[in-house]
Amino acid sequence: MFSGYGPSGLPRFVDLGAWLLSRRDPRVDQLYRDSPPVLTVLSPGDELTDPLIPQFRERDDGYRLHGQVAAGWFAAPDPKGPARPIAISLQVISSRTRGGRRRFGLNVIGTGPAGEPLETIYDRRGGFPWGDPVRWAQTVLAGLERQGAAASEASAAQLDRRIDGLLQALARRLEKGWRGEERRTQHARERHDQGDRPTRMALADLARATPAELLFDVRRKTLIVLGERGRAHAFNLQGKLVTSLRTHPAATEKRRARGLWRAATPAEAERVRGQLGTRGEPEVPGA
Repeated sequence: MFSGYGPSGLPRFVDLGAWLLSRRDPRVDQLYRDSPPVLTVLSPGDELTDPLIPQFRERDDGYRLHGQVAAGWFAAPDPKGPARPIAISLQVISSRTRGGRRRFGLNVIGTGPAGEPLETIYDRRGGFPWGDPVRWAQTVLAGLERQGAAASEASAAQLDRRIDGLLQALARRLEKGWRGEERRTQHARERHDQGDRPTRMALADLARATPAELLFDVRRKTLIVLGERGRAHAFNLQGKLVTSLRTHPAATEKRRARGLWRAATPAEAERVRGQLGTRGEPEVPGA
């Protein structure tokens, strides 16, 4: 999680457990239970930016970090094994336009279990566990912007109070969301985690995929098959189905633009199809 800036603006990151220990937070032992809750820690913007020297603290665009909610643990799917815990930092930030008005945003900072972008969690899980609270906070910030909050320095104190209330409410929603998840029945969990997954369509999607629907993950060396309704499947070159997930065209294009996925070559596609043709059906994880 984000713990503040160094004097020259270098961001600092620490483990959530270590952060709670340094603050002597009595809840730290809860993080290491078999089923840990989501804990939140609020930090005012001044605490996070205080180490900055003036040259880095004062910006022409009026950029300001108003405050942060750190939250964890969230169970994040890991393609290499069981789900792993991660923490995220949610920051309320703003900058000043030429007309003197402030524009607000909510930064979501964190990485997946293996250091990958958070978008991979969305793809594997079908959404973010913190999605609803974040959307709520973004709506509130949009309202502040429409109202022209902090158009003058005279309203700065009022703005600080409103954002402080927003951060506290966001923290409560994050913790409440975890408790709601814990109340779900085991049957509902199985339906959520397995029933909606597109795994059973993997072989059919591969069989009818056009060359444009076949990509290659250059990091994991897997063939990516794009199916209908956002389905996607990853096969290794031995023909094993590594995972199936839901993705969005924008997320796919982002991976292509970053060079993480590229068009699969005919040889790569035929190698996987040949393996499956010999075996008759894909190997499903855990089977």
